[in-house]
Amino acid sequence: MSFDRIYMDKPIIRYAKIASAAWNNLTNDKKTVLMHCFHLRPTNNGITIVSTLPYAPMRGITGIKETKDLEMRLQILYKDLGILSQDDEDAAEEKLSSLGFKLRQRRYPEPESGIELEDDFQAAMIRYMLRSNLSDMLGDSVRFVASELIFEQGHNRVDIVGYSDTTNSLYFFELKKARTTKAHQVANDVQYYSSEENAVTLKSLLANYPINPINSYKGIKGVIVMRYAANSNKKWQKLASDNKIGILFFEQYINFHKP
Repeated sequence: MSFDRIYMDKPIIRYAKIASAAWNNLTNDKKTVLMHCFHLRPTNNGITIVSTLPYAPMRGITGIKETKDLEMRLQILYKDLGILSQDDEDAAEEKLSSLGFKLRQRRYPEPESGIELEDDFQAAMIRYMLRSNLSDMLGDSVRFVASELIFEQGHNRVDIVGYSDTTNSLYFFELKKARTTKAHQVANDVQYYSSEENAVTLKSLLANYPINPINSYKGIKGVIVMRYAANSNKKWQKLASDNKIGILFFEQYINFHKP
């Protein structure tokens, strides 16, 4: 068996190919609408449909293993989008649950309750990346590729993966709901996925990834995204420089829309 074949036979890559096949069977109109509310996540155990809907951030249907099953579920989601995006979020949530999404019991957590808040933040950033880009802050135009990317359970999970066509670079975003000086985590992720063996697997995976496949990339840039520090000082610049990563701060704000 050839070296390339060994990597292509990895379950996560096999499921990436299945997810891509199902996604590519959709019409462009359906893809455009669905990608603003959902994305696909291949894993070693199947495919997950992940929601970025504000009332169900990062909730999903897991363990899908067949192209026809995934395509059928995507078609149903498209058909039911009017219900899923309506004003009555209780009814929308009930419908999403009936379709197989595993929802959290507490939809409105206390400000410091933990993982739900991080889910909100992660889903919001993905929605932002789909509608805009991070060019002003990063000096590079970056689009969303994947969430919670991981090869093996418990090791080097990447919160959000982005890609720049301009610089042909991957971006690994590590999201933190509070400020932190633990820059080594994203730096370790970059090092882990840049190693010779893991780079082969990563390139094979991303070349077959659903929605936004990446055929090649030159390198990986790590970025920590955390809550804005009003009195930021040079320590953050030093932290970024010492670990060869980027640091972005986010601010909570309100978007206004007319009916």
